[in-house]
Amino acid sequence: MLDAAAQTGIPTRAEVTDAAMAMRAECVRLCKGPHSAAATRMLADIIQRMEAHQFTRRSMLRTLALAGVAP
Repeated sequence: MLDAAAQTGIPTRAEVTDAAMAMRAECVRLCKGPHSAAATRMLADIIQRMEAHQFTRRSMLRTLALAGVAP
């Protein structure tokens, strides 16, 4: 997971999607590379952001807040 991010520092769109769904898994395997520390921080950030979207056992997206527009 996050192989391109570990190798180049920039993840692919598919890797970000996989990382977002990783919070449902029991464990996640990261690839080694020159940017492994950044990929680990990226994975932690993605999972933390996705926690706000998860309710019970199914994915539910929260209300979007647009920049410059009060809710």
